[in-house]
Amino acid sequence: MAVRLGVARLISAVPLLIFASMCAFAIIHLTPGDPVAFMLPDTASNAEIAAVRHQMGLDLPLPLQYLHWVGAAAHGDLGYSFINSQPVSRLIGDRLPVTLSLVLVAMVLAVPIAFVLGTLAGAYEGTLIDRAITVYASLGLAMPGFWIGLLLAYFVAVELRLLPAVGFVAFDKDPLAWLEHLILPALTLSIGISAELIRQLRSSMADVMRRDYIQTAEAKGLPWPTILGKHAFRNAAIPVFTILGLQLIRALGGAVIIELVFAVPGFGSLVVGAASARDLPVLQGVILVTAVMALGVNFLVDLGYLYLDPRLRSA
Repeated sequence: MAVRLGVARLISAVPLLIFASMCAFAIIHLTPGDPVAFMLPDTASNAEIAAVRHQMGLDLPLPLQYLHWVGAAAHGDLGYSFINSQPVSRLIGDRLPVTLSLVLVAMVLAVPIAFVLGTLAGAYEGTLIDRAITVYASLGLAMPGFWIGLLLAYFVAVELRLLPAVGFVAFDKDPLAWLEHLILPALTLSIGISAELIRQLRSSMADVMRRDYIQTAEAKGLPWPTILGKHAFRNAAIPVFTILGLQLIRALGGAVIIELVFAVPGFGSLVVGAASARDLPVLQGVILVTAVMALGVNFLVDLGYLYLDPRLRSA
């Protein structure tokens, strides 16, 4: 049953992916401005402009442009950049590992902190521990990520000189330098993620702690760590698992701003440069790849539900 449910979720993602590709194509092409105008000098004649538009296929009807683009994308061909004529798949392939490494480190920092603090806040609802953790979560949600990044860069990198403030080093070149350059941007990204997870887990844990089976476990004299870990946390984590998937998708988008703050050469600079130059193939490729990753995260969340909730496996 679990395999059948997983296959059904995977099949249902296909129309969502098609819809996402259509939205990406429509949004990019319906925005004002002509990308050819950014590529040619102001002295270019109408004939030269028309020739370039024909060469790029921009003179075709939009439905045909979409079919050509999505058909090539299905074979891994996302086209060529209007600005530097490089394959879009290569540009994304060079930047994607940087962004994914940033998101990975951020989630590694955020999830354990959120699970521990959220569990404690819900288990000790109304106490000083709960209030202190709630203040942290509220500040993490209220403060913009770029502002947190600037504060960390100033105090940790500039004043204390403990970590580098900008730049990136590939993992295969120097793993230690890779980690040193990612700690500050990943910590910045993790604060907002952990704050939302704490808020959701606290509410879910507080509700679970009031259930009858928790009181029964306490009456039987079970150790408190066993009650929290085996009985309370697993049931409280089920509704939070969806939020975890959403936060991972949010991290992929939030990484764009954080990368600009810390000069990390990931999706951030690629998206900003492509948007400024109206580089349509790059923008479309980035949006499509992001949509694929978002659908992949949702699929993993569905599989996680199968593991956490036995009722779904036996349904």
